[in-house]
Amino acid sequence: MKSKSLEELLRKYPNLTHLRYMRLLMHLSTTDLGARSRVDPTLINRIENCNRKASQVVQKRLANYFHTQPECLFDEDGWCKTVTRKRKKYNERKN
Repeated sequence: MKSKSLEELLRKYPNLTHLRYMRLLMHLSTTDLGARSRVDPTLINRIENCNRKASQVVQKRLANYFHTQPECLFDEDGWCKTVTRKRKKYNERKN
């Protein structure tokens, strides 16, 4: 299975979250991630779409699955962090 670049994912998902990015990098569906992390797949989808905050328990379970800290995936309020495209400054662009 071919891995998509970050730019391709940002085009498809303009508000790409770190959680969805990690999941897609590992070629997991929400169902697979839910089964492996013991989190309801519907809840994962709602968290990825920024429709729900993640409780501390859910944050820990998902972070543990990805071998990272919850702070890498979620902000202090429990919302998913989004991946932002870094824009070049005007004077750094090629003419």
